[in-house]
This record gives sequence, structure tokens and C-alpha cells, in this order.
Amino acid sequence: WYIADEPAGHRVAPEVLEEAYRTVREYDPWHPVTIVFMTPFRAAKNYAGALDIVMADPYPVPDMPVTTVGNITGQLVSEFAGRKPVWIVPQAFGGGEWWGREPSLQEMRSMTYQAIIKGARGIQYFIRQGLNFFPKSTAAWAECGRMAVEIAEMTPWLLSDEKTLPVKSASGDVIATSALYENQLLILAVNRTNAPRRADFSITGGISGKARVIFDNRSVSVSGGYFSDQLSSFGSQAYLIDLE
Repeated sequence: WYIADEPAGHRVAPEVLEEAYRTVREYDPWHPVTIVFMTPFRAAKNYAGALDIVMADPYPVPDMPVTTVGNITGQLVSEFAGRKPVWIVPQAFGGGEWWGREPSLQEMRSMTYQAIIKGARGIQYFIRQGLNFFPKSTAAWAECGRMAVEIAEMTPWLLSDEKTLPVKSASGDVIATSALYENQLLILAVNRTNAPRRADFSITGGISGKARVIFDNRSVSVSGGYFSDQLSSFGSQAYLIDLE
């Protein structure tokens, strides 16, 4: 159930939505209730009693950096840690109102993977007027579908509660995270800049072996917990290491 769109911006009081939330839950306790928030995103905490899932819609392109999406996600995940899951609504439109253009497919990829790496567990792209109008680029919309398949494949790791082996990126332009599921370590990385980057990673525990680049049909060597790779502009990668 979606009971409000950007309520802080429209000056809808939390108490009003809390009443609506209680009504919805009384008649349908089985489906979650969501609200989408706009900047200032910290206002979301005032509505914690009116929702089950926190959603946010940072639309940075073209006037703000795409890092905005990851920063907002991290902020909300920290604010609601252990209480409410966070979903992100990436921008998949532009060229109208005050958005001068739509995001490129590379920008969409970076924004999506930043959100997942920072802890979002749901993605809902926002378009306008149907699939063939926004985004105007069929390649961009195809990229959204491709990422949906990728993230679906990673669901067991993204929802795993097993204690992972943390991973660090040596570059501030590349962020990474890890998740463990049945002795398989998944490492996700994304480039937050519009330029190719060498990515150097270190994994806690000093493991060695091969990291399979699961969407590229290749592998890279891991030695003493360290491995390196190249990430394209705004690119992402997923690595899988069999700890057995």
C-alpha cells in the first residue's frame, strides 16, 4: 500500500498518515505500507509510525552527482537500521520540468548498485508516461531490466543473515560490500565516477583462490585477501568466491 508521496514536501503531518496507516493495517494486515520521501530525507524519521517500508526518490541527474543516491541510501539505512527496510526509487526520466535530461544507462547502473551496496533491499524505477516515453532511450530501459535480473540472482546473499567477511575498497571512487551465503562470498562493487577506475579490494581473513565475475564469465585471482579489477565508467561488478 502506497499511502503518501513526498509528504514532508506537501506538509502532510505524520499524525494524519499514522491514522491512515492504522486503518490500512486493520483491514489488510498482510501487505506492507510504504511512503516515498524527497529532500530533506531526514524528515522520513518523523513518519516512522506510518509505514513498514521507507522509500526515497533522489533524482540527481543532471544537476547533482550520482553519489547523491548512495549517500541518501546510507543515511536512511543507518537511521532505520533494524526497524524498517529501505527501498530506493532511482531516476529513469528526464528532459522535462527542471530535469534537463534523463540519466544515461551507465548513470542508472551506478545509482542502482550504489543503493544496493549501501543497504537498500528494493528498487522501483520512476518513469513518466509509460515505457516508450520515459526513459526515451530504449537502451536505458533495457539496462534497468538487465539489472533487475542481476539483483534477482543475488537475492539469497542480499537477504542472508550469515556473518560475512567484510571487504574494503582502496579507492574512494569505488564502494563495495560483501555477503555470505552457504560458504559462498559475494562481493559487490560500483564505480561512482564517470571515468574508468582500477579497483583494489581487501577481504578480511586473508583468503586466496579465484573470484568468479559472475556476470562477465571470467575470474580474477585472490591472494591473501587482495584482488584487483577494472571498473568501467559508472560500472558495477559482482564477484563470487567459494570459501570451500
